[in-house]
Amino acid sequence: MASTTVETTAAASYKLELMTAYGPVFRDVLRKPPRDCAASEVPVIDLSGLWGDLESRKALAATVREAAENTGFFYISNHGIPEEVTDAALRQTKVFFAQEEDKKRAVSTAKSRWFNGWVEKHGTHASPSETRDHREGFGWRYDPRYDPDPKDPGAVPEAIRPWIRGEEFVWDGTGHLPDFKRDVLAYWQGCLGLARRLIRVFALALDLPETYFDSIVTYPGADGVLNYYPGNEEGASAPIDVGLGAHTDLQCFTLLWQDSVGGLQVLSKEGEWIKVPPVRGTFVVNIGDFLMRLSNDRFKSTVHRVFNHAPVDRYSMPIFFGFNFNEKCSVLPSCTSEGNPPKYEPITCGESSPPYSEHKVATVKMDFSNIFRIVNLVVAVIMILGGISQFFPLGLCHGLGSVVREAMTSGILRDFDRDFEFDSNPFLVDSQSIIIGCYVILFGLATGLLEFQIPPQVSRYASFLFSFAGRGAFYIFVGCILLDGHVLRIIAGSAVGLIGVCYAVLEFIPSIEPPANMREADAGWGAEQV
Repeated sequence: MASTTVETTAAASYKLELMTAYGPVFRDVLRKPPRDCAASEVPVIDLSGLWGDLESRKALAATVREAAENTGFFYISNHGIPEEVTDAALRQTKVFFAQEEDKKRAVSTAKSRWFNGWVEKHGTHASPSETRDHREGFGWRYDPRYDPDPKDPGAVPEAIRPWIRGEEFVWDGTGHLPDFKRDVLAYWQGCLGLARRLIRVFALALDLPETYFDSIVTYPGADGVLNYYPGNEEGASAPIDVGLGAHTDLQCFTLLWQDSVGGLQVLSKEGEWIKVPPVRGTFVVNIGDFLMRLSNDRFKSTVHRVFNHAPVDRYSMPIFFGFNFNEKCSVLPSCTSEGNPPKYEPITCGESSPPYSEHKVATVKMDFSNIFRIVNLVVAVIMILGGISQFFPLGLCHGLGSVVREAMTSGILRDFDRDFEFDSNPFLVDSQSIIIGCYVILFGLATGLLEFQIPPQVSRYASFLFSFAGRGAFYIFVGCILLDGHVLRIIAGSAVGLIGVCYAVLEFIPSIEPPANMREADAGWGAEQV
C-alpha cells in the first residue's frame, strides 16, 4: 500500500498515512534515525522442524506465531532452497539489469495487462510521502504451466481462469539471455514449494488443522520480482532518497532473499524505523495485509521500506504468496470470540492482491504530477513576464491600451475607466513598480526552480508550498500583486489567481494528490534519485 505524510508537531513524530486497498490508515512515526534491530524483534527461526513429525511442526508453529504477532518479520534458516539456486537467480538478475535500456524495454510492463515485466527506474512510487522509488524491477505472475506441482493448463477451473495473470512475453523477450528463464523459474518454483509448506505452519500457528488452507493454494497468487537498487555515490552520510517507499505487502506473506548489501527497514510498534540486515543463508518472511485481515489483526502486516546507503548496487528477490484469487475468505473462526468479533467483511483474495489492488489504490489517490508540474511552470513564466511588465507601465501594452480606450469612448467600458487610469507617458516608471517587479520575477523564478530541485531550507522554512492549499494561497497572493490598471497585468494576475483558487479547491478533493515535488519529502523533478 502507498502512503502520504501529515505533519503533527515539529517535535517528536509525524503521521504516516498508508493508502491500502481497504482505505487509509495512519501510523505515528518518530523523528529518529533508524536503529539496529534486537534479536527478539526479528528472530531467526530454524525451519528444520518443517520436515519433522507433527509435534515438531507444532513447535515450529508456536515460534512462528510469536514472531507473527510481534513485528510480523522474521528470518528463516534451513529452508531447503539450495544456495546454488539462489546464486543462479542472482546471477541472472544482475545480467538482466546490466542490459542496455532498449533490451529491458522489450519486456516493459507497458506491454502487459497485468504488470508483468520490467519497471524502469523511478517507474513506481510506493509512498507519496517519499521520493519516487529509485529502483528497477522485473516481475512475473503465477502461471500454472510452471507450477512445481504439475498442472494441465487446459484443466484450470473456470472460476480461476480469469485470475491467471502470467504472460509469456516476459520469457520470450528475455530468450536471448542464456538460461535466464530456467534459472529464474527454478528459484520461483523452490520458493513456491516452500511457501506451500509454510502456509501449513501458519495454519497450525492460528490453531487450525494443518491442511486448512491446502485447497485454496492450488493456483495461488505467487508473484515473483527481481529488484535492482543502484549504489549510493553521494557517500554514506549524505541525505538520499528512498529505494522503495514505505508500504505493506498485500498478500498472505512474502519470502524475501536479499544480498549482503542491506537497506531493509521495518517500522516498529513504537514508530521507530528498525534496520533488518542480511543474514547469510536465510530468507526474510513478513506477514501481508491479507493474512493480518484473516487473523483479525492477530498477525501483523508491518510497514517497511528500502534505503540503499551503500556505494554498491543492491539486489533482492521477493516472492509474494497468497491464496487462489477467486476464493472468498472471511476472518478465521479461531481468531474470533464473543468479545473479539470479526473486524472485517469477507473479501475475494484477488481484491487484496496485485494487480486488482494496484488499480484500487490508484482510485484512492490519483496522481496528475506531470500536469501539475506543467501548470506550475506556466505560472512561473506568467509571473516572470508580469514582473518584467512592471518596468514598462504601458510600453508592453500601449497598443492594446489604445484599443481599450477607443472602446471606452464608445461607452462600452466607461465603468472600467473610472477605476483605472492610463498614463499618457508609457516610459514613466515609479520605484514601487520596480520593487514589485523584482519581487514577482523572484517569485516566478522560485516557482519554476522548485519544479527541478527543492533546497532543504525551502522545505523546512516554506513548507506551506508543499500542499494544494499553501500553493493556492501563494498563487492568489501573487495574482493580487499582478493585478493593475493595465490589461496584460490584469490577465496575468487573473490567470495566476484563478489557478491558485483551483489549487485551494483541490485541497478538499482527497482522490487527487499533489505532485511529488509539492510534498515535503520529495526533492523535485530533476533531483538525483538514489
